[in-house]
Amino acid sequence: MFEKHKFLIRQYAAVLTVTLSTACAGIGLGWISPVLVKLMDENEDILSPRISEVEASWLVSTSYLVAFLTNYPWGIVMDYFGRKTCIVFGMCLTMTVKFMLTFATKAWMLVVERAFSGTLSGMLICASVAYSAEISSKEIRGSLLSFININISLGTLMMFCFGPYLNYFHLNIAITCTVALCTVPILFLPESPYYLFSKGRIEESKKVLIYFHRSEYEATEEIEQYNLALNSKVNCLEIFKNKMFSRSLTLAVLFAVLVNLIGQSIVINYLQSILEITHTNIKSELASVIVGVIQFVAGILAALVTDKVDRKPLLVVTLAGTAAGFTGLGPFFKLKELGYSTEGWINYLPLFSLVAVLFSYSTGPGSIFLTIVSELFEGPARASGVTISFSVASLTAFLLTKYFATFVKLIGPVYSYWSLAINTIVAGLFVVIFIPETKGKSFAEIQSILKSINEENQRDNREYQRTFSLKNTKLKTHF
Repeated sequence: MFEKHKFLIRQYAAVLTVTLSTACAGIGLGWISPVLVKLMDENEDILSPRISEVEASWLVSTSYLVAFLTNYPWGIVMDYFGRKTCIVFGMCLTMTVKFMLTFATKAWMLVVERAFSGTLSGMLICASVAYSAEISSKEIRGSLLSFININISLGTLMMFCFGPYLNYFHLNIAITCTVALCTVPILFLPESPYYLFSKGRIEESKKVLIYFHRSEYEATEEIEQYNLALNSKVNCLEIFKNKMFSRSLTLAVLFAVLVNLIGQSIVINYLQSILEITHTNIKSELASVIVGVIQFVAGILAALVTDKVDRKPLLVVTLAGTAAGFTGLGPFFKLKELGYSTEGWINYLPLFSLVAVLFSYSTGPGSIFLTIVSELFEGPARASGVTISFSVASLTAFLLTKYFATFVKLIGPVYSYWSLAINTIVAGLFVVIFIPETKGKSFAEIQSILKSINEENQRDNREYQRTFSLKNTKLKTHF
C-alpha cells in the first residue's frame, strides 16, 4: 500500500511543481485589479499623462486578445520542443517582462507588457495542462489538474493581499523575484513521457512512466497506447478532417465560450473597482483579500472532491451557485439606483455575491474546465485541441473585458450582472445535454463514448430522414 502511495505522491509533487508556472500566470491575472485603482487615482503619479478609461479597458483586455492570437502556435512549439522546455523558457521570459514593467511610465508600455504577459500565460497554462495530463493516472487525473486552478488562485490571492499595500515599484520587483523562485524547482522535473516517446526516445519515456506509475507493466501498457496514438497521427491540416477530433473540438470550443461568458474574468480584473463603486462599509482592499482567500480555498476543495464525485453534477451545482451570485448583485445596484438606503445586511450583499460567484466558479468550472477539455482529446490531438479551446476562451474573455464597461453604461449594472447570470444558466444546460461524463475514464474510453454518441446521432438522423421520406411518398400517392 505504501509503495503505491509513493508513486501517487510523486505525481502530486510533479504536478504541484510544474503548476507553479500557473501561479505566475495567476499573479499576472490578479495584478490588474489593485494596480488599475492606483493608475486611476489622482494622487498617484505612476504614469504621465494619467491613464484614460479607454486605455484602462485595453490594459485589462489586451492579454486575452494576444493569448487568442498566439495560443495555437504555442501548441505547435510545445509539440516540437517539449512541455517542460516551453514552461522553463516561458518562465524566463515572464521574469524579464515583469522586471521591465517596473520602469514603465506610459500607458502604451503597460499595454505592451500585458500583451507579452497574455501570450506567455497562455503558453504556461497550456503546457502545464498537457504535462499534468500526460504523467497522471486516470484515477487521480482530475485532482491533479485541479492544481492548475489552485495555483492560479494562489497567484491572484497574492496580488489581492500585497497589491493594494505595496507601491508600484516594489510590487513589480516582488513579482519578478517570485517568478524566479518558481522557475528553479521546475528545472529538476523530467520531460513529459508522451513527448519523449513522440521524439523516438522510447527508453527515456519508459523510465519516466515507471518513475511515476510504479510498474514496468503499466509503463509498457502506456507505451502501447502512445504507439497507437502516434500511428494514427496526422498533420495539422489533416487533423481537422478527423470526425472524432471535430466533434471533440466543437464540444470543447462551445464549452470554452460559455464558461468564459459567465464573466469570471470581469470579476477578477475589476474586483477592487467593483467594490469601490458599491460604496459599502467594507474597505475594497480588505474585501479583495477576503474574496481571494475564498477563491483559493474553493480551489483546494475542488482538488479534494473532483475525483470523488462525477464531473457533470459538480459543474451543474457550482454553475447554479455562480448564477445565484450574479443575480444577487442586481438588487443591490437597483436599490442604489432608486435612492434607497443600503445600510444593514444589504450593505454586505455585493461582498456575499462576489464570494458566491468566485467560490462556485473556482470549485466547479474554474477547476474542471481544463480537466474536461484535456480529456476530450486523445494523444496526438490533445495539444492542438487544448490550445484551440484555450484560444477561443481567451477571445471570449477579451471581448467581455473590453466591452463590459460600455455594456454597463448602456443598460446599467443591474441588467448587466443579470445577463451574466443568464449566461451561467445557459452554460449549465449545455453541460447537462452535451458534455459526457469523463471521471475515472481513460482517454481511449472517452473517445469511445463520443464515438458512440456520434453514431447514435447519425442513426437518429437516418431514421428521421427515412420517416420524413415515407411521409412525403404517402402524401404524393394520396394526391
